[in-house]
Amino acid sequence: MFLSILLLTFAVAFEIDNVKFERDTTFDGIKTQDNQLLQKYKPIEIKNSFGFGATLFEGYLSDHDSFCEMDCSSTIQIRLGSDGVLIDEIIFKELQPSGSWLEKSIIDYQIYANGKLYIPGTSIKEGDYTVVIKGIKPFDKTIDWIIKTNGEWLYDWAVWGGSGELLINLSSYYRLDNSSGVVFDMQGNFDASNEGATRGVPGIINTAFNFSSANITDAADTRGWANGTINLWINTTTIIGVQDFYSTQGGGTDSSIGTSGNKLAFNRQGEWFFTSTSSVVINTWVMATFVWNTTGEFIYF
Repeated sequence: MFLSILLLTFAVAFEIDNVKFERDTTFDGIKTQDNQLLQKYKPIEIKNSFGFGATLFEGYLSDHDSFCEMDCSSTIQIRLGSDGVLIDEIIFKELQPSGSWLEKSIIDYQIYANGKLYIPGTSIKEGDYTVVIKGIKPFDKTIDWIIKTNGEWLYDWAVWGGSGELLINLSSYYRLDNSSGVVFDMQGNFDASNEGATRGVPGIINTAFNFSSANITDAADTRGWANGTINLWINTTTIIGVQDFYSTQGGGTDSSIGTSGNKLAFNRQGEWFFTSTSSVVINTWVMATFVWNTTGEFIYF
C-alpha cells in the first residue's frame, strides 16, 4: 500500500508541474507575424519542472478548415522532445444558440500521425510528426475540438465553423480583429491592407476596426455588381452626410453602400439610389445586410 501511494503521488506531480506557453515562432522557424492561421491559433510549447525543465511538446496548426460542411480536417505539426504521447485525449464541444459551448460527440473522427492511424494515449518515439485530425459533423454545426497532451488541455485550438447556405459562393469574410499586419480574408481569396483604421477597439465579436477618417483601398477587382450580398456589423458614432462602408470604382460605374443621413443607403451611379425606411441609431451595434439581384435591391437591419 505504501509503495502504491508513492507511485500515485509521483504520477500526479508529473501532470501538475508541466507548463504551457504560447510562442511567436514555431519550432521549425515560422513566425506568426503576417501568418493568418498562426495569428489566430498560436504555436504551443509545453515544458516540465514548472516551465523550467525539458521541452516535452512543441506544436502548431499548419492547415485548418475554418469553415466546413460535414468533412472537416486540421493538421498539426508536432515535435516531441522525448518518447511520449502525441495526444492523450480529444473532446468536442458544439456551439449553442446562447453562445455557450456544450461537450458533445460528433458523427465520427480519426487521428493520423505521419499517415498512420493514431489512437490517443499511444506512446511513440521522440521526433517530428504531422498529425491530422479528421472529423465528420452536422453541416450546420460549429465544433470546437480540444486535445490534451502532456497533461495540458489546448483550449486555444481550434474551431470548425458551420457551413450551410450562408457560405455557399462566399467571396470574402473579414473578421477585422487581428492586431497588426495583413487584414485577412478568412476565405483566403482577397487579403487586404489597413489604410489608417484604428485596430483593437471593442467589437460585437472580439475587437473591431474604427474607420474614423478616409480609409480607402481599391476594391474594384474583388467582385462584380451583377448580384450579391454584403453583411456587416456596424456602430456609427456620428451621422453626417454620406458615409460609405464599401465601394467600387471603375468600368464607368461607381457603386457604394453606406449611410445617407441617418438611413442605410444603396448607391449605383446612373442606375439607382435608395435608402432604408428605418433609421440608424448612433453608438449602437446593428447588423446590416445589403442584397441585390435581378429582382431588385434590399436592405435588412
